[in-house]
Amino acid sequence: MSRGPGKVERAVAHAVRRSSRALGRVYVEIEDVVGDACGVSLGAKPKRAQRVAIARAMGSFVRKYTVYGLVGGRGTTPLRIVRLDEPDPGLPKAGQGSGKEA
Repeated sequence: MSRGPGKVERAVAHAVRRSSRALGRVYVEIEDVVGDACGVSLGAKPKRAQRVAIARAMGSFVRKYTVYGLVGGRGTTPLRIVRLDEPDPGLPKAGQGSGKEA
């Protein structure tokens, strides 16, 4: 029996709501959640266990709310939650290609 979302998942949901209100679009990274979820002060680097717990909660959040998705998380690209129906300004629009001619 589920006991509902935990402290970290509630912090993820709060960060998504806050990002949506402040920016007009959803763009949430682990660093946006770590202060609420783990009590880490602003600018301090979270421990590995804290980052893993937040990443797991972000995955759980996007499974429950399918209008959101996870992008990045490989190499130097930070893991972030985005709203799937919003265009990402860093990506080319559909049909534009890379801009290089063959």
